[in-house]
Amino acid sequence: SCMSSYPALWAHPTMTRLARGGFKTSKTSGQSSPSGFWYDQQDHEFVLVVQGEAVVAFADGRHVTLQTGTWLHIEPHQRHRVITTSENPQTIWLAVFWDAPGNS
Repeated sequence: SCMSSYPALWAHPTMTRLARGGFKTSKTSGQSSPSGFWYDQQDHEFVLVVQGEAVVAFADGRHVTLQTGTWLHIEPHQRHRVITTSENPQTIWLAVFWDAPGNS
């Protein structure tokens, strides 16, 4: 896989990679949201599944299944949670956050 070339890059479960000019990137490994917890973020979020699978649920009842190579854009204050992630292979996410107009 492409990740085997960069093992140190993927060694930590959650790590912020870059934070500049209203943008922040992070990498997360295989985590689901705690029961009853909903994310409600003020920034835009772009999520790419680098490896594995995950299901993201939205407060409006939608469920989105993501697999390796698929992505999702989440608007600010769009309540969502991670229902499930795969263990083999472990889900690895790359997330990019950026300021919504008026938040900076």
